[in-house]
Amino acid sequence: MTTAKLTLPEGVRKWHWTSEEFHRAFSMGLFRLDEKLELIDGEIIEKMGEDPSHSVGVGLAQDALAKAFALTDCHLRIQHPIALPGGVSEPEPDVAVVRGQRRQYDKH
Repeated sequence: MTTAKLTLPEGVRKWHWTSEEFHRAFSMGLFRLDEKLELIDGEIIEKMGEDPSHSVGVGLAQDALAKAFALTDCHLRIQHPIALPGGVSEPEPDVAVVRGQRRQYDKH
């Protein structure tokens, strides 16, 4: 897969979003609720769609990680946003192993 590199005209500045601005824009209706977007290093990125093989791969990863981390103080998050330090990235990884229990994250 190749990634297109955007070249901006001279004097045009690219806007870098914070997590707070990103969420405020959603609440103000700047984006459609059905748009699949995530914030990566201050840039709003449209997420790719899923096909059946991707769904199977996510499920297999979930099964394997659930077994590997069954006795530790962590949990799995499947395709949910994770706010990273710095306030400019909220990726939505397919599978993430997160420290602590789910209820610890009900406010953040």
